[in-house]
Formats: sequence, C-alpha cells, structure tokens
Amino acid sequence: LVTLLLLAACGQMPPAESGAAAGTTPGGKLRVIATTNIVADVVRQVGGDTIELTALLPPGSDPHSYQATPDDLRRLNDAQVIFVNGLHLEEAMAPVLENLDTPVPVVSVNDGVPTRDLTGAEHSAKAAEASAAHEHAGVDPHTWMNPANVMVWSENIARALSELDPANAASYAKAAAAYVAELKQLDGELRTQFSAIPAEQRKLVTDHDNLGYLADAYGFTVLGAVI
Repeated sequence: LVTLLLLAACGQMPPAESGAAAGTTPGGKLRVIATTNIVADVVRQVGGDTIELTALLPPGSDPHSYQATPDDLRRLNDAQVIFVNGLHLEEAMAPVLENLDTPVPVVSVNDGVPTRDLTGAEHSAKAAEASAAHEHAGVDPHTWMNPANVMVWSENIARALSELDPANAASYAKAAAAYVAELKQLDGELRTQFSAIPAEQRKLVTDHDNLGYLADAYGFTVLGAVI
C-alpha cells in the first residue's frame, strides 16, 4: 500500500520562431518550477522532456518551514510557470511567491479537486492561527492520497502548459491522458486489494493526519492520528 501511494505520489504566450513558447530556454523548453517533489512528479509525467523542470523542495523537507535560498529566488524569478499544491501547504512560501521581481503564473494543481476539512489537532491549530490570512485554512492538502484527485492534477497541468506552449499542446494532452489511464489502473488495483478487508475492519490509526482522502475514497475510518 505504501509503495502504491508513493508511486501516486496564466496567460497565453505567443510561440517563438522555433515553434516553442517565447522566452523559453535555448533548447525551446519551458522553465517550470514545482514547489514539492510530489507536485513535480506529476508535472514530469505530463511535461516530460519538453519542459525544464525544477522541484523547489528536496524530498523529505517540510514546506511549512521553508526558507528561500538565493538559488531558489533566482530559479523562481526565471521561471515561466510555478505549480503549487495550493491548499495552504506552501504557506511559508507565500511571501516569496507574492514578491517576485517579475509576475510569474502560479497554478494550483488542486483547482477543481473536491476537498475535505482537516481533523487532526496539529493541523487544526495551524489552521486556526492562520485562518484570517488564508482562505484555504483548515482544508486538507493531502489530496494525492486519492488517485482520482491526481487525475485532476494531470488535466490542470496539461492545460496550463498548453496555454504557455501551444506548439506542444498535443504532446501535453497525450501524456496527461496516458498518465490518467495509469491512475485509473492504480485505483482499480487499490479497490481490489481493499475489497479483501471486511468493511467493518477498515480502520486506520496514523502518525500524521494525511490519509483522509484515501479513507474517504476506499471506505476506511480514520480513528485518529498520533500527531
């Protein structure tokens, strides 16, 4: 199960003379930033070798305690699009993203994803503290725990890349469709695996309040979180 979950882990710009979007790298690639490695994994599935992708945070780092380095600021200011989770996960990044030297489109991959409220005490305390400043406070950002939500991510990413780089729109659409097909297969495999567990026994205790979307999708009850 853990392995499967880990695996599941904007104005339009005119085309340049080379057929790629204006202002791209010398090789004609869009300069793309993804805030977390999870978002970057999905962006890579859609953009492939057609884009120049940078994941801002290294694996295992905490976006809540993010502090921009000089290299981060250089990459962000040089980017043509920034993909974010968008559900209060990158709260520490907000001041940086809002004060770049030049406007850069910031795209939430969760646009259109049905969300759920957080129930864990840790997240609830953070949400209460920041609720006045963030409209998404209290919303569970761990949407990738349901493959159906990542399907929406894929479509959002393909749409944003296509708007910036219309010459490669067909490639983005094809890659997104292929990845959605893989996610549908993953969803089917999960349902088959979980069907072997009697419904009354589908109960979870976790170390962190992050499996709510999985529980909702596959009929589990989260009894609580240690943290």
